[in-house]
This record gives sequence, structure tokens and C-alpha cells, in this order.
Amino acid sequence: MDDASGCGSSRVPPAFCGQRLKPARTIRVGGSSADPDYVLQTAVSPISPLLAVSTSAPAIKSFDVASGASLGDVAPRHPGTVTDLGFAEAAFGGAGPGREVLLSSSSESAVYAWDARARSQAGVFPAYGGAGELWSCSGGGGSTGHLLAAGGNSQILLWDMRCC
Repeated sequence: MDDASGCGSSRVPPAFCGQRLKPARTIRVGGSSADPDYVLQTAVSPISPLLAVSTSAPAIKSFDVASGASLGDVAPRHPGTVTDLGFAEAAFGGAGPGREVLLSSSSESAVYAWDARARSQAGVFPAYGGAGELWSCSGGGGSTGHLLAAGGNSQILLWDMRCC
């Protein structure tokens, strides 16, 4: 039997149809029950047990995926609202390859690069050409692995991450 959701088809195995899956872990982000910090964006590192979370504070917090323990704030007061988060492996300003960074786009017309382990800013990529707010970002692509892309106001902006 196949319904509109694809249940029972080759796309959705019958074992998952109609089941409600439970999360493996729940992590409390912060705030109080009267004034909670809302989770806006999440990013899981592909190479380390690190979870980055942007909140309504606005802040970017980090957690150990395995234990759920807080590792502290990556950006305790992020400039503008965080609109996207993602991890990239890049060399910044001659720091050498293999440096894992967290990228965040913002309503402040820039992409910020953070050293998530050291919890410090590694670089800033300002928007140009009237791009305005940036709503998405991704990095580590291209033939050299140094391409950063961000989008806003009908434009896609590209940077070479080795420049900062």
C-alpha cells in the first residue's frame, strides 16, 4: 500500500511508516522557562563531536554531541541575527590546511568565521554590491577547498577563504 507520503514504497521502508522516532538525546540550550533561549540554527561538525547552535540571545553556543555537555559560547554576542550556520575545513591567512571553522551568516551583511574549539573569531567576510542581509552560507568547496559562498537579495557572493 502506497500513500501520498510514500509509505510502503521503495522510498520509505515500511518499518518507518507511521512510527514516531524518539530523539537519542535532548540538550538544554539555556535561558529560563519564563525567558528561554530559542534555537534558530544548528550545525553538526562532520569531523569532530561538536554541535553549534545559534540562539535568540543572539549567541552561538557549542556542545559535545556525545555527552551533551556545554563547551561554552563560540560567539557570546553575535553581530546581528544568525541566519545560517555551517562547518568548513579551511586554511585562513596561512594558518595551514585542516583548520575546522564554523561559518555564520548574519543580518549584518557579513559572514563570520569562528574557530569553534578556541571559541574565537577567525575572520569576517563583508557583503559587497548591495547584497544586504545574508540568508545562507557554506564553505570549503571549490577545486581547492577554499571557496565560501553566501546568498542574499537575489545575489550569491563568493570569497576565497585564504584571504583573511
